[in-house]
Amino acid sequence: MVEDFNNWTKDEFLGFVLIEASFADKLIQQDEKAVITHILPIDRFYQLLEFYRNNMAEENLRIIKSLKDKFYSTDKEYEEFREKIRSLFMADGQFSWMERDLEKSFDKLFEN
Repeated sequence: MVEDFNNWTKDEFLGFVLIEASFADKLIQQDEKAVITHILPIDRFYQLLEFYRNNMAEENLRIIKSLKDKFYSTDKEYEEFREKIRSLFMADGQFSWMERDLEKSFDKLFEN
């Protein structure tokens, strides 16, 4: 699947990052999927999920790094982003150590 991520909307980028975050514990839970599909239409979710799975981890990280400032350049925007990530992590009622580590990684990645 060819995906022009440079033309993504803010919701598509957020959905992609949430897909990345949902794999912190190696699989997407139904509750996490529900959080993502509240932001994206279900067909777009599956398109981005396929794109994500077809990439190497380094490529997905490169995409996130390349687009983060386009959509989350201010502290206020990043705090909104963190709230969405946290709601995904808490969707299943647990905040695992893997999710905690990924949250710290996002914090480092999004430092200005």
